[in-house]
Amino acid sequence: MADSDPYSRHYWRLVDDPKFADIYGDDHHYATWSRLLMLADQAWPASAHVPISARKASISKLADVGLIDLLPGGRFKMHGLDPERRKRAEHARGAATVRWGSNGHLVSIAPRSAPSNAQTMPSKEEQSREEKMRSQQRDERLWKERGEWFRETGAWDEAWGPKPA
Repeated sequence: MADSDPYSRHYWRLVDDPKFADIYGDDHHYATWSRLLMLADQAWPASAHVPISARKASISKLADVGLIDLLPGGRFKMHGLDPERRKRAEHARGAATVRWGSNGHLVSIAPRSAPSNAQTMPSKEEQSREEKMRSQQRDERLWKERGEWFRETGAWDEAWGPKPA
């Protein structure tokens, strides 16, 4: 996953899911399923490799109850992962469209969902103006400090530009 803090979902309702009847109560089977979920999530949309250290009995049980599909070459697919990942991707696309608009330009969400004192993000033009102003202020401050230094010490670094008169 490309998230900054990747995760795999374990829904609480799986304790009542008939497919998990023989899995949830067996620590070996459940731990194997959990590890396979993380591997499948990382590899998605491709299939994932079955870890060599996975217990063969647990892998067989997970396949028998229909939680995974075993594939040639020591690979597997996790049941239910495709719809889950599509749902997450659609949600992310929707959130991005709300935030940035369909044309990729910033859309303010402050009036709709934020407190009344919230401010919208500045546009790129406003950011550019602010950056230029800060840069000019920084340059003026540096020039002033260098001028004061020159008047006090008579020393000037040529890298600072032309010596003040």
